[in-house]
Amino acid sequence: MRVKLYINNGGFGAGYTEGVLHRLCRLNNIDLVDDAGQADILLVSMCDPSDLPLLIAARSDSNGQPVVMGGFESYFGVPYLAWADAVSVGEGFEFFRVLGCGGDWRNLSCVLTREKDATPSYLVDWSNLPVIKTGKRKAYYMAGRGCHNKCKFCATSWVQPYQVNNKRLLQKVSAQVNSKGCKVTFICNDSRDIPRSKAVNAASVTIRDYLKAPSVYKSGMLHFGVEGWTEQERKNYGKPITTESICELLECTKRQKQRVELFMIAGRSDWSLDVVREFVAQLPQDTYHLPTVHVKLTYYDPCPHTPLAQTEPATQYADIEKVFRIFNAHNKRFRVFPVRSLARSNWRTVLHRCTPEEAVLLGGEPTDTNTPQSRIAFLESLKTKGLDHLAGAIEFVPCSRIKTQYKLTK
Repeated sequence: MRVKLYINNGGFGAGYTEGVLHRLCRLNNIDLVDDAGQADILLVSMCDPSDLPLLIAARSDSNGQPVVMGGFESYFGVPYLAWADAVSVGEGFEFFRVLGCGGDWRNLSCVLTREKDATPSYLVDWSNLPVIKTGKRKAYYMAGRGCHNKCKFCATSWVQPYQVNNKRLLQKVSAQVNSKGCKVTFICNDSRDIPRSKAVNAASVTIRDYLKAPSVYKSGMLHFGVEGWTEQERKNYGKPITTESICELLECTKRQKQRVELFMIAGRSDWSLDVVREFVAQLPQDTYHLPTVHVKLTYYDPCPHTPLAQTEPATQYADIEKVFRIFNAHNKRFRVFPVRSLARSNWRTVLHRCTPEEAVLLGGEPTDTNTPQSRIAFLESLKTKGLDHLAGAIEFVPCSRIKTQYKLTK
């Protein structure tokens, strides 16, 4: 079996994805080729909607060979059938095993086609996962899938059961990487059950878990999902974090000299800079600039399979420069990352709601920057295509042909 892989090598963790796919090919006696014309099948790894050009390129390169898409976007694979002959939904271990032995991969329950619904594969062969070194001092390793929390907006929580790699194996990898002067990023969405080590480059953790034992969580960067700007909004998301806890987090990370990143959702219909001002006014003031607190805003993007899948996406423009000024005027530790435009964010929502035919009409991701006119221009474009109804609240359930689970069945 000869395979050509289409992978985005520029995104976070892309090198690790490529390493895993290469390992799966070797384990299953699959030959990788560079020329699509020499391949028996074209496989496309899509970890993000922005990877769509890869799928379109594979479709263009195909001369009768089947085009099969995988990756995290497979959980939302229905619109991608516009270009893919099939979608391998979930983990790829079962698919590659059947592909390598010449079996009928099309009949796997995890394979979605225009004629057949799919149930994702959740089998992870933890023992055969590689450690991938990127650069001189960084390495990546798969530590877990899913999340023990069930935040209502988070696709990871609702498309994957919570699974964790073997703890002894994680400790062994951490020690090996550390002995070579490197730090490892354990790829996971939830670090609750991941062994602690100073060799860890970055980790995601809940505020509640961190405050229980701050000295245990040491890494180059800790990620915290705050998401909501008020206690009520956070409760509505399934994240009952008190403002007092956020203040305690800031004070505690200062004592621990720990850099952190806070994730926040912006742009819903009731969102404005006044909401930011009210949130920031409740935080402790600080004139010292270290350790840094990085704020990453994301426009609200309701994902399929989540309890909020049918709600309206972000509508309100977030002026990142003004958001930064509000934070930094109150506390000098804060930095604010740039954000993709409303059009680019809304495009992701709309794409996931499309049929294959609608996905072709929608077209590629907008290329504009974050401006107040972004969503207005995008809506005008959608109206000319008869797709503007997908940019508001919807009544149907998107990607319902994929039957995801958030708990492993025994």
